[in-house]
Amino acid sequence: MAIASDASEDRSWWQLVRWGGGLLSLLMAAVIVRNVGTVLRSPSDSQTIAVQPSPGVVASPAGTSLPNPAANSITSTAPSPAPMPTPVPVANPAANSLNLPAQSSVPSVPDTRPVSEPAPPLSDRDIMNAAMANLTKVRAESSSNQVSEISEAIRLLRQIRPDQPLYKDAQQAIDRWSQVILDMASGRAMQRNGGDLWLAANNYRAAIAAAQLVPSDRANTYQAAQQAIAGWSQQILNLANIHAQSGALAQAVQVAQLVPPGTAAYDAAQGAIAAWQNQLAAGIDAVPQDQPLAF
Repeated sequence: MAIASDASEDRSWWQLVRWGGGLLSLLMAAVIVRNVGTVLRSPSDSQTIAVQPSPGVVASPAGTSLPNPAANSITSTAPSPAPMPTPVPVANPAANSLNLPAQSSVPSVPDTRPVSEPAPPLSDRDIMNAAMANLTKVRAESSSNQVSEISEAIRLLRQIRPDQPLYKDAQQAIDRWSQVILDMASGRAMQRNGGDLWLAANNYRAAIAAAQLVPSDRANTYQAAQQAIAGWSQQILNLANIHAQSGALAQAVQVAQLVPPGTAAYDAAQGAIAAWQNQLAAGIDAVPQDQPLAF
């Protein structure tokens, strides 16, 4: 009876083990079925795994570090490193030691300003027109100024070369204007002076200055101008002698100093000035100096 009871207990135990094992198998199968979707999902559908991989290597069984391709395929949520600052150009000490010119960081801007070209030379017709225009300038009513304008016009006409068509016209104009200069000088010498010796002497001096502008290559006009200059210089000295004969030695000196250098009467005028100054130094001056003489 006892033996039958032990056999019944053994059978109950095995049944319990068998049912328990089956139940455990069912639970494990349920767990596997439940998680199979998660296991089989692609890495792109999975949640990003935060890792801090080593610099792309894994330890091999032999202890040799090998590149880890999986480390580059895993997206890391660790904070990305700060961007590197833009490198600043550093002066090259070798360039300074070689005395090389420093390069500016500012880009050079090309100069787009127009380059001024030299003015083209005047044509002969332009020269003729400029000479004529020079004569028509509005100037003060003074014969010396007018003579200067004519002299400048002659200078312009001399730029026309002998092999040019307008050369003959230019030479004829120079002849004509040279005579005009001499005529104007003569008119200056004959201006009214109201009997004032000082004013008369100044008129002769202005006439000489004008006649000296007659071109020397105009033979006839130039010779006439030189004769007139010689006569006018002597007239100035004559006026000085009139003062000296009247006892106005100081005034005689002043008038004689108006005789231009290089004229016929210049040397004589300088001798007279020296003599009169010696007399003045000796106290010989009978006529008051503030009363100009008339003639």
